[in-house]
Amino acid sequence: MMRGLFAQFVVSVTLVGCSWRRVASVRVAVEDGDPDEASIWDVFGPHGPQYTDIRQGRLGDCWLLASLAAIAHRHPHIIERLFVKRSLWDQARPVYTMALFLNGERTEVAVDDLVPALSNEFAFSRVGDEGHIWPALVEKGLAKAYGSYHDLNEGYPYDAFKAITQAPVSVFDTSQGDIWDLLAEAERSRWPVAANSWPNNLGAVAHHSFVILRTDEGARGKVVQVYNPWSVNKYSGQLADDTDAMQGTYWLTFEEFQTVFHSVYVAFVQSHYQISSLSVESNRSVALGFTMTGNSPFALQVEWPETRFLPTHCSNKLILGVVVSKADNLQDVHLSAFQGSTLFSNDRVDLPGGAGEYVVYISSDILNAKWMERIVVNIYADEEVTISVLSREPRALAASMFGIPFACDVFYDKTDGDTFRMMPHTTNGFPSWEGSAFKHVLWRNSKMGWLLSPAANATDRYY
Repeated sequence: MMRGLFAQFVVSVTLVGCSWRRVASVRVAVEDGDPDEASIWDVFGPHGPQYTDIRQGRLGDCWLLASLAAIAHRHPHIIERLFVKRSLWDQARPVYTMALFLNGERTEVAVDDLVPALSNEFAFSRVGDEGHIWPALVEKGLAKAYGSYHDLNEGYPYDAFKAITQAPVSVFDTSQGDIWDLLAEAERSRWPVAANSWPNNLGAVAHHSFVILRTDEGARGKVVQVYNPWSVNKYSGQLADDTDAMQGTYWLTFEEFQTVFHSVYVAFVQSHYQISSLSVESNRSVALGFTMTGNSPFALQVEWPETRFLPTHCSNKLILGVVVSKADNLQDVHLSAFQGSTLFSNDRVDLPGGAGEYVVYISSDILNAKWMERIVVNIYADEEVTISVLSREPRALAASMFGIPFACDVFYDKTDGDTFRMMPHTTNGFPSWEGSAFKHVLWRNSKMGWLLSPAANATDRYY
């Protein structure tokens, strides 16, 4: 579902006044010294990827670079593992192939060592004195996948975390009462964290993504250390005297943190977890099955194309219902439902784990893009899993999971004295039944359980 062709990608650079230059030639010009010494560079340094390798240039992709820095800080091996087919690095014209997760599927994207340059400077992601080029390569790979560098302007760390790790990601408001505990737990668990800022009087850049490096609680009280992908800062808060303005890394008090930042993005990365995926038809219901051999917690995720992969002015508005349970205990359900437009192209069900066979009901309806024929289901777990499509009728499976007496799509409810028939369409992603006498709809609400609503209102509800 990639929107851009490589020819369009090349044109997009020339249109902004840049030229393609080989990394080594740009470094020679920047160093302005001994060409042999200045041309020394590599994909990674001797200690692997570091968050300080990230230096944002003239492109508004802080959401991407902050996320890369956060991953490099806590899971550098994920950045290294991103690069495959390394034998191609040794060619006269090296090729760098990255295994990205685009719309939930592993996708290999290859680029060479040409980078956009303005005169003698890197135009976008800059390469520092150490000569580590992996940030520029990942930036170029995603620009190619999305269609152009322009398509990297503005975004959310959520999308970058998904593209690099495919781990579950959640967004938290910094004003919530347990945000300090969350940051501390993320540090202990080595979860990458990024945060978005808003206007403030502390000198921190507004409308910008930062990396959350660590927390501390001691003589200074509760403090949080952050990194600005610009690799510079103008922080003027309470701890400004402890800050090196040219490094981009600084501490601020927890109260200042809550003043500067409004949202925190956490990628729940587990270093030994794997991704198992299956592409299924959209705009219909499907019944799936898989088997877990271990007892560790895992997540079942549903992915659909993010807006960058859609034609201009197209929406990814959809209705989605997901129900998961063990095959030997169908009515112990874990479910999620979504209806409407979303900034993020992912929904998930977190499961506590347990060996055994699992069944899944998924209903999807992409309202404004019926041509979008597939969605991706993946499982993030500490073992590889085979997901298969079951022959069982999906709505019949959902009815059994919800405990509905199911016989020929019809059942009689003694309490209401009415006969209910299964409706041909879902209500908020789940099967529903319409009463023949009173024209009420019995439907499942993901938060409130079963509801009996007037037929005219039930399908208008957003849950």
